Amino acid sequence: MILRMPSYYKKFHCTADKCSDNCCIGWEIDIDKKSLGFYKSIGGDFGKKLDDNISAVELPHFILNKDERCPFLNENNLCEIYINLGEDSLCEICTNHPRFFEWYDGIKEGGIGLCCEAAAKIIITSDEPFSYYDTEIPFEDCHEYDNDFFNYLFKIREKIICHINDKSIPLKNRLNNILYFAAECQNRYDNFCFEIPDITYTEISPKNPNFQEIIKEFLTLEQLDEQRLFEKLIDLKYPLKKLPENIINATENIAVYFIWRHFLKSVYEGEFYSKVAFTVLSCVVISLTFTAAEMDFTESAVYYSKEIEYSEQNLEQIFDNFYEKFEFSIEKISSLLKIF
Repeated sequence: MILRMPSYYKKFHCTADKCSDNCCIGWEIDIDKKSLGFYKSIGGDFGKKLDDNISAVELPHFILNKDERCPFLNENNLCEIYINLGEDSLCEICTNHPRFFEWYDGIKEGGIGLCCEAAAKIIITSDEPFSYYDTEIPFEDCHEYDNDFFNYLFKIREKIICHINDKSIPLKNRLNNILYFAAECQNRYDNFCFEIPDITYTEISPKNPNFQEIIKEFLTLEQLDEQRLFEKLIDLKYPLKKLPENIINATENIAVYFIWRHFLKSVYEGEFYSKVAFTVLSCVVISLTFTAAEMDFTESAVYYSKEIEYSEQNLEQIFDNFYEKFEFSIEKISSLLKIF
């Protein structure tokens, strides 16, 4: 079996106590069955602390304290389980985060999530075209799917990523082109045609962008962070101040990240246009957050990822909106690209 990872993955390492946005704060941390059994076997004072701070009701998890900190995160923001029991003692979610994986037939794909400050900096500042590498690993099972459809999606994804990386084309046009390309591919697939067209130039919608329409929809989502930064976007008016070139380059990297992470998962439900539309819209909203909240671009990307990517409810609602709501029509999304 092949493990396929982005080339920049090799640069990642946890910054532990140096992280300004610790993943052990504000997140409910679930405990897998194997780790729970191990923790139950620990004796002494530390075993008692484990017992006292784990809830086994329904899905086992660590009980956060009143400041929403993991009870095993010490005053130096270091993990006491790691310190006392070693790296191999960490539960699956703590071992893997912010890594993500998806299983296919003979291929396990993964990467590092934008929700992590250290990972986001690596993704955003990469100055090389996206690439990946393969490693042989033991076989792991996956859900069943249609192999022909998988190969179809894989070829489409390769074309999209290649187009996003083409710096000879302005970013707003690259994003617009893949948006309409994905819509055409989805239409062909829905009509039983597996022929993949070329990605061609498509005019950006002449409509003036209406940020408020989109942001009002975002405010109906589950709000996970107390900052509620999306509320700051309501008062934005077009035209906006031109984004710096380094932000344009960072947005290109983010676009590839979203395509890499989400697109192939469409093999299980057949709707892949929404994954590309989500990519384009995410680039817009992250840039709007950067502008409205006057924050570091990495911070705005991390905030967006935590609010949207790490809430299945929010992800599904946004995906559905591209098929159900006029505010998420292709012309409306296209018009938003004028900010670039």
